[in-house]
Amino acid sequence: MRIAIITVNYNNAEKTINFLRSVSQNSDVIRIVVDNASQADDRAALRTHIEQHDSSAILVESETNLGFSGGNNLGIQTAEKYEPEWYVFLNNDTVASEGFLDGLLQELKNKEGVVGIPLREGDKTAYAGRVEWLKPTLRHYYQPDLEENFYIIGGGVAVHKNVFHEIGYWDDRFFLYFEDVDLSLRAKEAGFPLNVLKNISLAHASQSTTKKLGVSILLRYHFRNTLLFNALHAPWPVKLILPFWSIWTILKQLVKLVIMPQRRGIAMAIMAGVFDFYIGKFGKIL
Repeated sequence: MRIAIITVNYNNAEKTINFLRSVSQNSDVIRIVVDNASQADDRAALRTHIEQHDSSAILVESETNLGFSGGNNLGIQTAEKYEPEWYVFLNNDTVASEGFLDGLLQELKNKEGVVGIPLREGDKTAYAGRVEWLKPTLRHYYQPDLEENFYIIGGGVAVHKNVFHEIGYWDDRFFLYFEDVDLSLRAKEAGFPLNVLKNISLAHASQSTTKKLGVSILLRYHFRNTLLFNALHAPWPVKLILPFWSIWTILKQLVKLVIMPQRRGIAMAIMAGVFDFYIGKFGKIL
């Protein structure tokens, strides 16, 4: 059984190189790195490493930043010619321990649909995410016993080829955040199972790449994308109140502008995220 491991690099070549080294032990694995228009020196460092030390890895260089979802889609398009049975999406700030790939291949032989790979974050392990409505951020489950309302975290997820054939690729309108819960629910709605592995996991570092964007821009993505996600997947009573929730969100930010002017940047970003949704401004914001 052949699998394709896809990761996205954006100005983080050092961590991406460490990641590649940790997943280089199995010849049945196609490894693809999509560079999302990183700065020249970062891209050059990654290219040099692959050319000189890791020639079996495949580097795909995008001339524009396609985001998490768009970068993964470019990786899928590259991997398709190798006809993998599974597409495995791993954050470039994860590190696999020895034996991880053999264990993953063994686990996937008996699975279908979408499979989550737990992420070890310090002294906690994130097994899945919680599906919640009208929430700009979604929480994780840190225990293996999951309720029905869970989704597979995008930082460690294996997707069977049949899923993409049926529902299409990652939705690149999200660009960043909520694309994993959207993919999970689209797969589930199409009849595919969602499973989370229990016997293997990945070490996951802090998400330094997204933190570099700054709090304001991240909040703008969060609020825009939660509206898109709810408009696509929420029960109809929730969809009916979306406009009222949006108005309430804007009113709260206007009050903050008056009583907490020092938080002007954050308030403006949240309101901009709401307006982005209603004017159809999706994909990369800035």
